[in-house]
Amino acid sequence: MRMLAVAALALWTSAAAAEEPVRLRLQYDAYLGGIRVLSIASLARFDGAAYDLEVASRTVGIVGWVGDWKGNSLTRGRIEGAALRPTSHHAESVWRGEPRLVDLAYGADRGVAATIEPPPESDDREPVPAALTRGTVDTLTVIMSLVRGFSRGGGCAGSFPAFDGRRRFDVAIAEAGEATLEASSYNIYGGTARRCRVTTRRIAGYWKGRGSDAEEQTGYVWMASPLPGRPAVPVRAEAETGLGTLVLNLRRAE
Repeated sequence: MRMLAVAALALWTSAAAAEEPVRLRLQYDAYLGGIRVLSIASLARFDGAAYDLEVASRTVGIVGWVGDWKGNSLTRGRIEGAALRPTSHHAESVWRGEPRLVDLAYGADRGVAATIEPPPESDDREPVPAALTRGTVDTLTVIMSLVRGFSRGGGCAGSFPAFDGRRRFDVAIAEAGEATLEASSYNIYGGTARRCRVTTRRIAGYWKGRGSDAEEQTGYVWMASPLPGRPAVPVRAEAETGLGTLVLNLRRAE
């Protein structure tokens, strides 16, 4: 699910496409075995000096009946040359009536102050040492950096130390060729898209007894412009889960 989160967050943060002010609403649906299981809505703003991203997601259909989950997140940050630096990240969710919270505050020394509820110890995890979080960014900023680089003439490239409040992992993004997508009732985009390979590597903070810290997961994100004159955004993503391949599709852009 770690890679899935990164892929999903790639879809949520695709508005950072130019140095001019940008405001973009995107909506995605996720499917597992052809069944719609997740709805994601985002509002991204990027003004050349700072960025902020709001994301709301929830389970739908059969999955929602079995285990209702909903979450909201917000990242704020600033631009320092070619790099994006988060200043704060807030994420809250509710799973079967149980609330969860992550608040991250980034200091001038690149240190990260984290507030986590429930605490890692009560969540069957080892806390991530502070030394491992220094210099990290949140996952929304990881993908924002990719999209901004893409819009500035780069491509699918980047390596990022990431921390989501509970887990510390590294993200590597690389080119994986081009593909032709067909528009359908699931996806509004049809045409050529660049494909990015997204690989995540565990470092610390994972559930005890569930694989080694060296475990890697790989998924893919397809980048293209769904609107005339607008920046390239993720129009599709795929990730393997324990239940099969989960596919995220762009359903609306404005």
